[in-house]
Amino acid sequence: MNLKIFLVLSLGLLALQNNVSAENILFFMGVTNYSHRISIWPLVEKLAELGHNITFMSAHPPRALANPKVHEFVSKGLQKGIASFVSTNLIEMRSKVGSARMWDGLFDLTLEANTFMAQEKEFREWLESSSYDLVFVDALGCDFAVGLAYKFKATYAIISTTAPYTMWQYDTIGAPAETSWLPDMQLFPPEDMGLWDRIWNTLNPILWTWQRHHIFYPQIEKLLREDLGIKDMPGLRELEANVSLVLANTHYSDDYARSHPPLVVPVGGMQCFQPSKPASKEMEAFMNNTGRDGFIYVSFGSAVQIPHMSAEQRNIFFTAMRTAKTNFFLKWSGDIPKDLPKNVFTASWVPQQTILAHPNVRGFITHGGLLGIQEAMFAGVPMIVVPVFGEQDYNAHKLHNLRRGIKIELRNLRQEGLDNAISSILTDPSYKKNMEEASRLFKDRPENPIDTAVWWTQYIIRNGPVSALRPLGIKQSWYRRRSLDVWFIIFTVTVLLLLLSIKIIFKVFCRTRSKPEARNLSKKRN
Repeated sequence: MNLKIFLVLSLGLLALQNNVSAENILFFMGVTNYSHRISIWPLVEKLAELGHNITFMSAHPPRALANPKVHEFVSKGLQKGIASFVSTNLIEMRSKVGSARMWDGLFDLTLEANTFMAQEKEFREWLESSSYDLVFVDALGCDFAVGLAYKFKATYAIISTTAPYTMWQYDTIGAPAETSWLPDMQLFPPEDMGLWDRIWNTLNPILWTWQRHHIFYPQIEKLLREDLGIKDMPGLRELEANVSLVLANTHYSDDYARSHPPLVVPVGGMQCFQPSKPASKEMEAFMNNTGRDGFIYVSFGSAVQIPHMSAEQRNIFFTAMRTAKTNFFLKWSGDIPKDLPKNVFTASWVPQQTILAHPNVRGFITHGGLLGIQEAMFAGVPMIVVPVFGEQDYNAHKLHNLRRGIKIELRNLRQEGLDNAISSILTDPSYKKNMEEASRLFKDRPENPIDTAVWWTQYIIRNGPVSALRPLGIKQSWYRRRSLDVWFIIFTVTVLLLLLSIKIIFKVFCRTRSKPEARNLSKKRN
């Protein structure tokens, strides 16, 4: 009898804890890659299971069976806007302009995609007929949706899918600008930064923030007010300061220690805590038969493909695979090349977490996307990272410094460098040891990150925008947040006092020197 009472009370308490009415929630993933979808999809599905009405808006149709509980809005306007980026050979672009310059077109790409979407008939009809209580906005290039949240009179939250903070996000969410010791995501200077590194590391977020506020935002505001008829909309800078929550795809074990404001909740690696999909029989047979030699898994994600490499670069990879004392599992789309080494198994679709969890895997060669790094950490697999664009250099740089993997530069890729990297991963046990330690830290949490994300989502649903979570400085200008006006006054006063002191000393010195001369002149006259 007591057991029955206990069970009834437990179920009652659980029901009270999750007593949140069904809300209309929009996830806006505008100018993003498909991988951004993967990182937050566990949260999307969990909220749908809890009875919330979920709309997921992006430029990418689902690659697997769609969840019937989630309404997907695949915007043709967004697809048209990012078509130039999707069709770009990112490997070739990196070889020509380098990694830092690949960020330059982000605002133009975002504006073009949003303009096409605003002209889309289906989008306009959806906008006029929809109502939402909560809008989640991806942190990268999705500022347009902040205006949509205002139109819906909805609570607005951010999902930072690629990294804790982009270059401008210190000012967006009121986080301390720790630029003297935290490397910038675009510039990725050495951890032990010298003076010149710290100067650029400090200036870069300010430059991005200034561009957003004075060049990019006025254009987006015009689009929202004039094209979409949101006439009474305040400025985006004012609206973005009303953010209620930031779910950051990060964890202390895969990032530098940093100061998060209360509204930032780390939920890194949600995709790792879901059941992985099974491998095919052919995949299982290959992995099981690799024996003591094992295999290295090679994948460059959804936006980058090895076939896009130059003939020279691809030949270097194939030669390294052919001569290495191991086997390779290569994610490859398209026709199989004739010069593919015999110790290489290929597949166009791969259940990545399942492959990385196999006991025979020895390493992971990849482009350095955050999701792949998290999944490798979860499995304790050392990495060779060949970054291509975005935050991948930042991720690779950090991984290399922690000796959890080896970073290789694609622009000056050499046969010896790749051969040595593969050999080191296979023979130096420190890389495996460091990744296994990272895996323990990554998994050791008070609760599943999906549950954490769900709890905080329902927290702001229950309570609405909670100003207590926002730092006081979130609405300050970039120079006030850094106390530059204070330091300018201190510097100016110090310089003026110094000049005044020099002037007084000079006058005293001149008077003292002139007195003996005056006395001598007086004596001569007498």
